[in-house]
Amino acid sequence: MGKRGAAPVIALIGLLGLASCGGGDPESTSEATRKKTLAIAAPAASQWSALIPLSLVPAAAANLANGKVVLWSAETRFSFSAGGQTYTTIFDPTTRTATETLVSNTGHNMFCPGTSNLPDGRLLVNGGIDSGKTSIYNPTTNSWSVAATMNIARGYEANCVLEDGSVFTLGGSWSGGVGNKHGEVWTEAAGWKRLTGVPIDSMLSNDPSRNFGGDSHFWMFPAPNGKVFHAGPGVDMHWIDTQGAGSVSTVGPRGDDQFSVNGNAVMYDIGKLLKTGGGPAYEGVNANANSYLIDINAGATVRKITPMAYARVFHNSVVLPNGQVVIVGGQTYANAFTDNNAECWDSVFASLQPTGSVSFIADLLVRTPR
Repeated sequence: MGKRGAAPVIALIGLLGLASCGGGDPESTSEATRKKTLAIAAPAASQWSALIPLSLVPAAAANLANGKVVLWSAETRFSFSAGGQTYTTIFDPTTRTATETLVSNTGHNMFCPGTSNLPDGRLLVNGGIDSGKTSIYNPTTNSWSVAATMNIARGYEANCVLEDGSVFTLGGSWSGGVGNKHGEVWTEAAGWKRLTGVPIDSMLSNDPSRNFGGDSHFWMFPAPNGKVFHAGPGVDMHWIDTQGAGSVSTVGPRGDDQFSVNGNAVMYDIGKLLKTGGGPAYEGVNANANSYLIDINAGATVRKITPMAYARVFHNSVVLPNGQVVIVGGQTYANAFTDNNAECWDSVFASLQPTGSVSFIADLLVRTPR
């Protein structure tokens, strides 16, 4: 992130020579394929690109169906405080250029919202500083429009796109008041509908550092059984049924893991999740390196694997086309805004190893001198 008044920059990860592992069950991967995958993941195969200047400090980003990326800050390029507008920029990875736009027609400061890619290629952004608002970006027309207001104002909530194209949202006490951030669903035709059968109470965690930490940054995924799977960051996991008024059922703990707010989880294959890092409070605590595989294809099973090379909070996990997960940045102690370290986890390699023996490939990314 750039300093106030300075030109911020971003760095792209150059993952050279990475290829998809193809379809089929990873359990049947041959030894030759395994060796090839490990060779692809060698540290020398990847590097950071040159720094790319931007006109704003991006606090959020979303991939678009046209291959571009929309990034946005707040009502100003380098800070936030009030509402009513958002600076955005559309980044083109092919040309490595970005085009800035000040979005004011929606009256929506989209700092720290929920974000969902709709099936038709549009982007839905709900809540944030203007905590009740919803905006939709159409990449075809390069335009933002106003959508329905939420029933419950939110910020730092979690969204999940459902199989019918609707959007489920939950949590988010960072903005719009603390507590009672129960579930609701957005549809194009009806706007937001409160799900009275999906109260947030059973999914709350005690955060001694921040009053919004107990219901922020939830990890939610569409499951093969048609339900939403809540994987954390609380200790217990849940199934959420969004049909009708909705319902919630407790799955149980995520193995022996702790409350891991500011950790994350990603779906690296159909119904298969990788959970990494986090800490027992939003800030002022040591991070953990705890890592688990969660399979939600038939019920929910948890497998603990070798921890990351670095303990992390506030890190990013990016799923690559070949099933690997690149983990970048974060902090070993939750405080302020600094990034360090990168490593890679390999799902193909993991599937061939006995329980508990999976390791991360540390320092996958090497910074190229400039």
